[in-house]
Amino acid sequence: MSFSRILPVFCIMALPWLLAPGGTARAQDFYAGLSVGSADFDASQFGASNSAWAAQLGAAFGPWLAVELAYSDYQRFDSRVAGQVLPHPKALSMSGVVKYPLLSRLDVFAKLGYARIDTDISSNNAFYSGAMDENNAIYGGGFEYRLANSWSLRLAYERTELNLGLIPSGSFYSHSDGGLELASIGLLRKF
Repeated sequence: MSFSRILPVFCIMALPWLLAPGGTARAQDFYAGLSVGSADFDASQFGASNSAWAAQLGAAFGPWLAVELAYSDYQRFDSRVAGQVLPHPKALSMSGVVKYPLLSRLDVFAKLGYARIDTDISSNNAFYSGAMDENNAIYGGGFEYRLANSWSLRLAYERTELNLGLIPSGSFYSHSDGGLELASIGLLRKF
């Protein structure tokens, strides 16, 4: 990923510090969460769905801004097309989160950040098995419903790009990249 693509992501993540009085912000609340859901990989050569899970750690800078660190495990996709390629992506991401209250206990949120994606690849082709690493933007949004003062239920969607490079497809190789999506439901605990 080039510097020109990374710079806007880091500018958005720096907003809490830029907008706070005096130019520095202090976290008012910290939170942790765990989500489960469905992951989809839709590439030019094949598509697959699978269960997935994610864990989040965040720091809120007031009622509407937060910075969130997340780990997502998309599990091994079981689609056995395109030359028996079985990718297992995992992502570590950092995102800026903006929330807006819709009702007294219901917020809508949007997130934009940077993801480091590590993909283990199993294949019946010995030349293609191994691991790949890449960096991409990650974005998404959803709803957060406060169940109690310290507990929230989160319904979320996020997307990043995944490039598997040239994958074996019959007797030739095809370029395969596409979107990696996660729709999830989870619980957040505020500290």
